[in-house]
Amino acid sequence: RDTLELRLREEYEGLLPREGEEIRMEHVKLDGRVIRLRPGTVLEGGERYRVRREFSGGGVYDALGVPKEEGDYGIAEFERFGETITTSYYDVDGRLKGTYININTPVEVLPGRARYVDLEVDVVQLPGSPKRVVDRELLERAHDRRVIGDGLYRRALELAAALSSDK
Repeated sequence: RDTLELRLREEYEGLLPREGEEIRMEHVKLDGRVIRLRPGTVLEGGERYRVRREFSGGGVYDALGVPKEEGDYGIAEFERFGETITTSYYDVDGRLKGTYININTPVEVLPGRARYVDLEVDVVQLPGSPKRVVDRELLERAHDRRVIGDGLYRRALELAAALSSDK
């Protein structure tokens, strides 16, 4: 079994997005909608990914309340099959604008894309401010409507609590 697993892992890894390649992020909502985020460039890949995404001006970053400006970029970090995606947003001069930790189902990394289901609850942090949990009520509503079960509900809440208490 171990030999087969290692062989499959090696063969599968050849399909994964590599450094310098484009990757699309598929953010699946609990109602089944697929939000295709702006593609990014893989800075680091394998088991742990770092992806740079460029933004144009207009609007604000969700839950951070910080304006999106021309030249902004984000660095998303996640692990294959990890339950979070941490995106740090920067201005054109490289100054941190804020950090957003998305809590999700394990991230599938596939040829040219990463896909996960958003569990609604997130943790955000502005520079110089403490981390805070946002959108807990959206997770609670999904649980109340039985869109997600008790185990996944508890896991998302535990992750949010643990991540928001990190210093």
